[in-house]
Amino acid sequence: MRLTCCPSVGSEVCLVNVQSVRNKTTDIADLIEELSADIAFLTESWLYPSGDEVYLYEITPVGYTASSYPRLNGRKGGICVLSRKELNLKSHRISRYHTFERCECTLSQYGLSTTFFCLYRPPPNQKNRLNAKDFLNEFQDLLDNFALRQIRPIFLGDFNLHFDNDADPDVQTVKSIISSHGLHQIVNKPTHRKHHILDWVVTDSLDKIMKIAVEDKCISDHYVVTFDLDILSK
Repeated sequence: MRLTCCPSVGSEVCLVNVQSVRNKTTDIADLIEELSADIAFLTESWLYPSGDEVYLYEITPVGYTASSYPRLNGRKGGICVLSRKELNLKSHRISRYHTFERCECTLSQYGLSTTFFCLYRPPPNQKNRLNAKDFLNEFQDLLDNFALRQIRPIFLGDFNLHFDNDADPDVQTVKSIISSHGLHQIVNKPTHRKHHILDWVVTDSLDKIMKIAVEDKCISDHYVVTFDLDILSK
């Protein structure tokens, strides 16, 4: 769906954990063009804070602009955001949290706006010393902070929690947090080859998201999540 003045304003959005853009730049650029994506969120870019500009350039199709939010310490991780130049998407890094990597983006068209919050949560292990309890506390704080700002973003990214596993107490807790803020996680198909829902799209309005789909595009062991966004919906 292309952005137009009337009768509606929307965009095609895609989300995928690419597990490194470094060895698949052509595949990623081709994917964005194949999907006719207006906005693409890529988690696990594996780019460095400096010296990797060539990879960012190679994944950016003609007519698009790209921003990279790499992991500042260590390797792997990172988020890239690509969008059509005419959208003038504004994005910046949020530095408040340590259990997940994150950026905030605002799309403004014709006096209407939508805010996206993209995150990548590394799986906890002994090396990174992360744990689920701290993540849940920070996720609660994140949602509380946006509520105080009276902003209702679309939260999306790789949460590294199996949303389909109701037997997991951490999943039960995060679902409670989402519900208590009047939000809905709307991806209902596996987004990973091990048949779990790791990549989420969380929104306050079910009318805002249309034609959500999950497809294996052989970019990584994560599938590509796509949806049409109607920013006229409140």
